Formats: sequence, C-alpha cells, structure tokens
Amino acid sequence: MHRDVVNVYLRSSVNRAWHHELDGVVQQHTLRYLITNKGGRLTRKCEDGRVTSVQAGANVTLHNTHILRSVHGYGVNYGWYIGEASKIIEQITPSQLQLL
Repeated sequence: MHRDVVNVYLRSSVNRAWHHELDGVVQQHTLRYLITNKGGRLTRKCEDGRVTSVQAGANVTLHNTHILRSVHGYGVNYGWYIGEASKIIEQITPSQLQLL
C-alpha cells in the first residue's frame, strides 16, 4: 500500500473543443483524480455532442488541489489499481499455461 496518495493520482486533459463533467457538473480542461470507493462518474464531452467515459465503471474523486491527510482518508479503491497492475503484468509475463 502506498503511504503517499500522490503515487496513485491519475490525469486527464482535453482540448478546447471538449470539457470534463463529473456527475453532470462541468470541470476544468486538465484534471488530477483518484479512483475511489465513493465518488462520481467522469466524462469528456465534445461540443459536437460526442461523450466518452474516463475510467468507465469506476468512481472518481477529483484532486486538483492536494489536501494533506493520511492516505486512508481518501478512500482509494486499491482493488481497481491492483487489477490494472495485474493486466500490465499479464501482458509482459506469460502465464503458466502459456509456458507449456
């Protein structure tokens, strides 16, 4: 487990034709966020009507301003981060079945 929440920050940025929305509320063009157990759905919306999800299916909490507190106080969804790390490991390390 990380002791410093900065190690698990993620980032999203969009150009001027797009904007971010967190649960329908317009946000700035560049965001820093965490995947958390509680939070909202982050989307990117284009002025032509296109919509894409940022981290689809995951709850997001914005952290554009760092607040100093214990890493446990942020509600980080470590299961999500472990799952993403496992996907990367599986791509670079063959499983036992593939070795046969």
